Amino acid sequence: MPKYVVSNQQAERFLISIVISGVSESNLILSDLLEEDFSNDVYRAIFKAAQKLYIENKEISIFSLSSKLEDLNLIDLIGGLDTLTDILDDYEGVQGFEEQIKILKNKTLIRSLFSKFDQLQLDYKNNNYNSDYDFLNIVDNDVNNIIKARRMEGFLNFKEIAKQVEQNIVNAKKSGSNLVGTSTGYSQLNNIINGLEKGDVIVLAARPNVGKTTFGLNIALNVAENTKGSVLLYSLEMKADNLLTKLLSAKSNVPQRKIVTGKMNQEESNMVAASLEELKKLPIYVSESSNITINDIEAKSQKFKIEHSNLKLIVIDYLGLINTVGKFESERIRIGHISHRIHNLARELEVPIILICQLKRLEKGSKPKIQDLRDSGDIEQDADKVILLHRNDYQNFDDKAEKEKAVSGQNIDEDDSNNEEAVVTEVIVGKNRNGPTGVAYLLFFKNLSRFNNPTKETLQQLLLQNGNL
Repeated sequence: MPKYVVSNQQAERFLISIVISGVSESNLILSDLLEEDFSNDVYRAIFKAAQKLYIENKEISIFSLSSKLEDLNLIDLIGGLDTLTDILDDYEGVQGFEEQIKILKNKTLIRSLFSKFDQLQLDYKNNNYNSDYDFLNIVDNDVNNIIKARRMEGFLNFKEIAKQVEQNIVNAKKSGSNLVGTSTGYSQLNNIINGLEKGDVIVLAARPNVGKTTFGLNIALNVAENTKGSVLLYSLEMKADNLLTKLLSAKSNVPQRKIVTGKMNQEESNMVAASLEELKKLPIYVSESSNITINDIEAKSQKFKIEHSNLKLIVIDYLGLINTVGKFESERIRIGHISHRIHNLARELEVPIILICQLKRLEKGSKPKIQDLRDSGDIEQDADKVILLHRNDYQNFDDKAEKEKAVSGQNIDEDDSNNEEAVVTEVIVGKNRNGPTGVAYLLFFKNLSRFNNPTKETLQQLLLQNGNL
């Protein structure tokens, strides 16, 4: 019994007739399709010859195609000049050719999937996997790769690209905002990075206990409140209830330790209750798995985007805890593999992803640099923006007790956060693919798990107090 081949011969012949006719639409077909999109050997050979003429910037006609097919030793395979003439006789115009292109692409995708399934089945029979879990993860990875990156994209000319640029300008005027992307909620930072842009990977890095998780959560909260769009959080280290407690403290202005212990007065209890009701209404979703793979993150995010088209932000906390399937030559290569896939995921979903990372141990008194990212090469390359947090009150103390005493500062006015201790934090933008680098200053209220925009007067006062900021 002959093997079933997934194809649409009618669509293939229709598109090849357009190519042979040499009309302007044939250029779009030749730039948007590949040889593998044609299952029929005759049509594939003609397409190959036409594409070579297109690349050489030569006119496409029956005679130029016939000559090129002879050069490629393919003229006999197609049946000679008569076949070209017969196909051209079927030419009836170009109406609906874009839809026919999509049909061929989908057929190619299905053929690729069937071929991969055959190979996976054979490998499974031959016991080429350590466990069923490994096999299922590899299936997930391979199938996703086929769907997302089965081929390079077609070429776009400036005329086509200009349409998108024009639309971007129109959208920017309509929004009335000075930002290209979504606001972080922090004006100084927005001025540097222009907001969180669609498809960007924003690496947020610091040493332990400096506040990188809290800062990521604060941005997530700001985005959810300001846009009413959905936010997806991957919490690989912190349990979901602990994460919500942090946000509750930031929202209610009640110290986290009081919420955890329940030692609140009536006014604080009322503020916490009211804030919790507000948080319940926000479209923030949490995945708290501590054993999640990059495959899981991709699959969950893709599914979430389908179900929540208004997804505005993804936060992953943190890179070092993401698992992978298979063996890698080194941890640097493994981390690079994860970094590349997160980069591709952000582009595919057209959603900004904040990727929280750990910094190497710093020399006492030094400020963090991009090079201090652990296994930094690929992370730095894949990131669109790199943000590093630095506090002068915090150093790489080995003694845990000293770390606990690391928060210092002074009481400030009520606008800056209910007279809780405030610490100036430098938000260092070390990389910004689409703009300048620079430093923004925020006030960190550790007891409230919150970062605030400082008033000008307060910032000057605290900068003077710290002296070396």
